[in-house]
Amino acid sequence: MQLILKESINLSKKNDDDNFGKTISLDTTFQEKNITYPTDDKLYKKIITKTISIAANAGIVLHQTYGKELKKLSQLQRFKKRKNGYKLARKANKKKLLQAGL
Repeated sequence: MQLILKESINLSKKNDDDNFGKTISLDTTFQEKNITYPTDDKLYKKIITKTISIAANAGIVLHQTYGKELKKLSQLQRFKKRKNGYKLARKANKKKLLQAGL
């Protein structure tokens, strides 16, 4: 990006010496953006991990944290577009909902 900016400044110097530095316009709409959307799976996972951390900070000893099960349920929801995957993903979603306490 710095190289592109330097080159655009140099080009504007060569083309218009008397108006240099007043305005520079760059188009950065081509850049990729790292956006992930808050799906139900991500939100439930966030709720469960946050409640586990709150319990740890409060000094509450939990009998189960569902760490391994949470990982398996996330994998089931990941493959929901495959054959019989939607049914398994729906069941995994219900289990996560119960674990989150909602």
